[in-house]
Amino acid sequence: MNKRIIGLVLLVVGVGLAWWGYQESQTLSKTVESQLTGQMDTRTMSFYIAGAVCAVLGLVGILRR
Repeated sequence: MNKRIIGLVLLVVGVGLAWWGYQESQTLSKTVESQLTGQMDTRTMSFYIAGAVCAVLGLVGILRR
């Protein structure tokens, strides 16, 4: 039961981090910067990657018996 709770927490944290990264990428300064340079900010990519890793680990923790 504890593994499922930890998995659920990781899933929620992962979705939250991914959402935070999305919100970060939608600010005016980040949008202009990415349009001029053609690259995404390192901080934004870190949120996306950490969110994806946490979400996958959370799903594995929930679905694993």
